[in-house]
Amino acid sequence: MPDAKIVEAMMKFNEDLQKAGVLLALEGLRRQWGRVSFPGGQFKVIDGPFPEAKEVIGGYWMIEVTSKAEAIE
Repeated sequence: MPDAKIVEAMMKFNEDLQKAGVLLALEGLRRQWGRVSFPGGQFKVIDGPFPEAKEVIGGYWMIEVTSKAEAIE
């Protein structure tokens, strides 16, 4: 688990996105999940989300905005 201060800051960030009315979805990712792809039309599941990466992808946010500048703001 990340440090409690980091979690607190992330929760505030989530609240701010929700109050701004731009948050569509958010979810944490677990290490055991995989990534589904369809190379050449064939179903394939790999460990994931990115097994070659040294970094961990801990989750995602989906927001609805009109531009990259608005997303950054």
